[in-house]
Amino acid sequence: MTPDDLRRLALGLQGAVEGEHMAHPDFRANGRIFATIAPDAKRGMVKLSPEQQHRFTTAQPGTFVPATGAWG
Repeated sequence: MTPDDLRRLALGLQGAVEGEHMAHPDFRANGRIFATIAPDAKRGMVKLSPEQQHRFTTAQPGTFVPATGAWG
């Protein structure tokens, strides 16, 4: 997936808007960030529930990895 793919998917959600957070793109709905594109444009982040995160990382461990720190 390219940054443009992530941008298109994120902005396709109802009420989503693109902004900027810490010098990289973010996507928000109802004023809350739900996805970002990393500054290097090689990674993206999508907020998931712990259950969703487990399903994605188990199904596609080479593609999805849990975040660390404040996002983990």
